[in-house]
Amino acid sequence: MEMETDRIRLRPWDRKDLEDLYAFAKNPAVGPQAGWRPHQSKEESSQILSRMITTPDAFAVVLKSTMRVVGMISAGIDTSRRNLAAKTIGCALDEAYWNQGIMTEAVGLMIRERN
Repeated sequence: MEMETDRIRLRPWDRKDLEDLYAFAKNPAVGPQAGWRPHQSKEESSQILSRMITTPDAFAVVLKSTMRVVGMISAGIDTSRRNLAAKTIGCALDEAYWNQGIMTEAVGLMIRERN
């Protein structure tokens, strides 16, 4: 399933996304903000990409003007709550695109389209 706004597209991950994923996931400013350590190699990114490809509700955030993957967003069951309908959203964005409203747009899109 793909979702989009004027600026971004959320779509399932693909093997061809490896270079874009590694480009932002190796940045030491990105991973820790999202709760994970920066990727140390393309091989590490490749292993993580393989998992994301098979994970429901895990999407690449594609900037439509460049058609490059600039981030990631996923939704899952929030196991810290008794309400099993509660979801948690995880996300990360290439530092070059911070403070432009891109992730706010992506989160809003996920909430609107996945409910």
